[in-house]
Amino acid sequence: VNNNGVLTFNQYLPEADPPYRFPTYGNEDYIAPLFTDLDDLGIGIYSYQEYTNGSVLTRATQDINQYFPGRGFTASWVFVAT
Repeated sequence: VNNNGVLTFNQYLPEADPPYRFPTYGNEDYIAPLFTDLDDLGIGIYSYQEYTNGSVLTRATQDINQYFPGRGFTASWVFVAT
C-alpha cells in the first residue's frame, strides 16, 4: 500500500508523489482507488488483510453478483486495504 493511494502487488511504486505519467511504465499490476498525494508525514498506519474463506468472501460474492448480475461470479480471494 503506497502513500499515494496506489496498491501494488509485486513491488513498491518508487514515485511517491503525483504528478507523474499514469499509468506508469512497466509490467507492474496495480489498483489506483485513491490516486492522490497523501501527506501522512510518517504517522499514518497502512494495513491489509487477505481472505481466502469465510464471510468476507461470501459478502464479496453477493455484492459483485448484485451489481453485475448474470455472470455467476464466486470470490476465491479478497484483499482489503485500510
